[in-house]
Amino acid sequence: MPLIDRITRAPLWRSPSLPYGQRQLVVACFESEIPHLATVITPQNCQQIERLVLFDHHPGLPRAVVLGMEHGAPRKIPVSAPESLRHRPHCELIFFNYSYNYENLSAGHAILAGLGFPTYHVAMPYLYNEGHQTIHAPTYYEDHRPELDAAYALLEDETSRQVFASRIRALCTGNVGFLQVADYPQYVHPLVRPQQGDVVIDGGVSAVIGEQQALLAAVGDTGRVFGFEPDPQGHAAAQRQLAALPGASRYTLLQQGLWHEQTTVRFSPAGVGSHVSAGTEAGIAVQMTTVDAVAQEYGLQDVHFIKLDVEGSECNAIRGAAETIARCKPRLAISVYHRLEDLYRIPQQLRAMVPEYRFHLGHHHPVLFETILYARPSGACKC
Repeated sequence: MPLIDRITRAPLWRSPSLPYGQRQLVVACFESEIPHLATVITPQNCQQIERLVLFDHHPGLPRAVVLGMEHGAPRKIPVSAPESLRHRPHCELIFFNYSYNYENLSAGHAILAGLGFPTYHVAMPYLYNEGHQTIHAPTYYEDHRPELDAAYALLEDETSRQVFASRIRALCTGNVGFLQVADYPQYVHPLVRPQQGDVVIDGGVSAVIGEQQALLAAVGDTGRVFGFEPDPQGHAAAQRQLAALPGASRYTLLQQGLWHEQTTVRFSPAGVGSHVSAGTEAGIAVQMTTVDAVAQEYGLQDVHFIKLDVEGSECNAIRGAAETIARCKPRLAISVYHRLEDLYRIPQQLRAMVPEYRFHLGHHHPVLFETILYARPSGACKC
């Protein structure tokens, strides 16, 4: 199917509008959001709510809560755990997230999808597809049609092509509800994942080390991981936590960023979103290195898996890994969402380095973040 046809046929997975009519509703949220329900749920909808499902349900919670609307009589609504959704296929499901919390959005979606509800309504004080951490690029496909069509043609499977089209539809419309979210963990595609005994390049660490812990577990006792975090505070926080993990000696965390050359750049420390400063943006001086230089310094004859989530520096980091990629043909998991052009530029960049790479695409969050390009060599790896 041509890309333009797949874009226009992309389904809307999560609607930013509330259901209307005499329907039975279930509202799913975290406990901390309960006091804010009146900001979005109307008196009419309140009368239709059959149940309140709490993602973080625990035995200490009351069996019901009283919802008082600004206009309308308060109602006592039963409270239950997410598992109760399995018995309510007749209900319209509303995911309520007052705070627009990134982690809660991700966790809540994973719970709902795991229970068989990848589609639902979204209720927030403002539409989550209007401006807040969302790019609206109405002419994106028109402006880059040849490049996008070429990148689309490189994708190996039907699901990847659907994900690609859904991202373009979300960018063009500004509605992130079109994004098709994967049912496997980020950086762990069923065909492209770290394995026992792998030497791994982990480009992009932060003070939140869940992904690093997963990498250590994946490579096992015979593997090794090299991580990179140029932000001094983020590096220190990650180092403290990594030191307490089983197998910490197999994880080498360098206080450097990945780039196309060994140099010093200005860097904007912003926690999880730390990035190389743009233009006159204020920042601190940090050291940058390349994958190729690290492979030479540590005598890495084999590099099996490279993950890059380096806040918009992916193309430069790939340039700095050109010799390693050509020599070892590692499996790759590369973020392609930080810059609009990355979605089509990075697949072509990698194909030019290794023509036999096969590409897959996954998206791992219900907003525009976390679109990952996965690459694997079609034949046996030299490493």
